[in-house]
Amino acid sequence: MKAAKTSHRLPRHSILSKNIETSDVRQELAEGNFEEAIKSLSDVIESSPLNANAYFMRATLKVRIGDIEGARSDFKMSEACHRSTDFKFPEYPVV
Repeated sequence: MKAAKTSHRLPRHSILSKNIETSDVRQELAEGNFEEAIKSLSDVIESSPLNANAYFMRATLKVRIGDIEGARSDFKMSEACHRSTDFKFPEYPVV
């Protein structure tokens, strides 16, 4: 029996992921441009400050560039936003 492939795409129906899907983040990630992806995620967060998914993605990217304190702060914000909404993630996306 083959294991099912796990998709790391954000669910298109998610209100919390809508801004990320329409931003340049995906393209920047595909190009390996983490600094620009972080800037784009910051724009998403500015326009949608309770977007737990954007904080989580930004935190993951900050870890990749070595900004551990910034990542820690974003992970905490992601958790706080996640707990303050009715939306439940089926799983966190891997960036």
